[in-house]
Amino acid sequence: MVSRMEYQDYKCNPVIRKTSTALNSGFDNIDHGFSILELLLTLTLIGIALSMALPGFNHLTTELRASTSANLLKSSIKFARSEAITRRVSVRLCPSQNGRDCNLSNQWEKGWIVYLDLTGASARTTNDPILRVYGPTRRISIRKNGRYPTVSINTTGQISLNRSFYFCSLSDQVPLKRLTLIHSGQIRLSNTDISCP
Repeated sequence: MVSRMEYQDYKCNPVIRKTSTALNSGFDNIDHGFSILELLLTLTLIGIALSMALPGFNHLTTELRASTSANLLKSSIKFARSEAITRRVSVRLCPSQNGRDCNLSNQWEKGWIVYLDLTGASARTTNDPILRVYGPTRRISIRKNGRYPTVSINTTGQISLNRSFYFCSLSDQVPLKRLTLIHSGQIRLSNTDISCP
């Protein structure tokens, strides 16, 4: 804090005032930007930090895709179960590439359909109306265990057999999620470390 006496000296003495003004005006001519070296160093450090964080970010996006795909399949199974109970007709889900016919290759990531099973055939016929069509997933493979690729739900909401769906990364086949269907109609989604089929 400046005392009153020092302030009066500053105010009355022209030498002190001139020197102070000259010192302050010198600061106005200094550049406040970055040198090219500082800029390159900063960009290098940002690049190193991003390269360390990128693999973790890729794993996170793959995990999110698997969760989204698993929840979509789970909701389609719940929809099929609800329709089977409401309409009192068996409903089936099967993998489908074109949105009309069942694909018996067990590649659910290419899409699937939900249809009323009026004929009782193991695959959809033209007499079986389609209730919903689901498109392909992105960068996630979906495989179901068991011999038959379709999932059948009867009029009481029971699933024909216990089934499991495995959601894996397409690039390296790392297992991410497992959707388990229990005969009673319960559905359980969990993380898994079982190798992808």
